[in-house]
Amino acid sequence: ANALQFNGSSTFVSCGNVAPIKDITSQITVEVRFNCSNVTASYPMLVTKSGVSDNGFELRFGNGTSKLEFLVGGNNTTSPTSLSNNTNYFVSVTYDGAAKAIYIDGILNASSSFTGTIPTNTNNLNIGNRDDGYYFSGVIQEVRIWNIARTPEQIALYANCKLTGQEEGLVYYADF
Repeated sequence: ANALQFNGSSTFVSCGNVAPIKDITSQITVEVRFNCSNVTASYPMLVTKSGVSDNGFELRFGNGTSKLEFLVGGNNTTSPTSLSNNTNYFVSVTYDGAAKAIYIDGILNASSSFTGTIPTNTNNLNIGNRDDGYYFSGVIQEVRIWNIARTPEQIALYANCKLTGQEEGLVYYADF
């Protein structure tokens, strides 16, 4: 399988600040297929559209932990499960306007209540870092962003499937 390699210090992909991603405010699903080589670095970022004030959304690892975090407008949901280096994962995070959830390999891992909108901002959508740093080390094979909160059934069903790129609600799809 193809993948992008990230060195943990300078490599990332900037997708810009473009519609329809910049216009997502009420519901979102972010999905990433990856293999991390340093899960305990300082906030390794998988996919972000946020800045130093956490004013958007982020899928990242915690600071010096091996646990995933999903932030919406600075509100954090943390996975209770430690992930391992050099292991393939498919992670999905959802926000439906009332709750956030983290799925690991298609299985619900964490959830929390949160009401509000996803803040709009001028930050770029980045893969492998945030506009102010915090680089990911490892490989990312696939990124999917939806303007809907996918259901647990949809997440489980499509976790190991290639997409066509035409699925309803899919606003960004990169299969490296």
